[in-house]
Amino acid sequence: MVIGTRKALLIAAGLMLAPATALGSELEILVDNVASREGRLMVAVFDHSDDFPASQQRVAQAMVPAAPGGSRLVISGLAEGRYAVAVNHDRNGNGAQDRNLIGVPSEPYGFSNDARGFAGPPSFEAAAFEVKGPRTTVRIALTR
Repeated sequence: MVIGTRKALLIAAGLMLAPATALGSELEILVDNVASREGRLMVAVFDHSDDFPASQQRVAQAMVPAAPGGSRLVISGLAEGRYAVAVNHDRNGNGAQDRNLIGVPSEPYGFSNDARGFAGPPSFEAAAFEVKGPRTTVRIALTR
């Protein structure tokens, strides 16, 4: 299910969910280490560093059912440039990244470049990559 897109087309598990844009690049997102079928994967694509990854200013976002092992998404219609991706395995389906009493995420998550932050999420720069040409692929391993 697409929960919102701005310049993007989402294809989940090979199933087209929105009309294609003739222009732009495709971003293939491969999510590894999905532990269970519970809940869904929440994916957000960003094109700027302002308040990453908490910002609501996303280029594209989607929710897809979790599949043990991994999932594949393709977002089309992106302009060439720098992007970063954040993924959350929303196991309980509440639409949020659950955290424990001290604020540490209690559900699996991951970022492009497998970027990790220190005492918080990574910077946009640590997670950023270039989208160029007809297709760019990124692989993200969820934490467990």
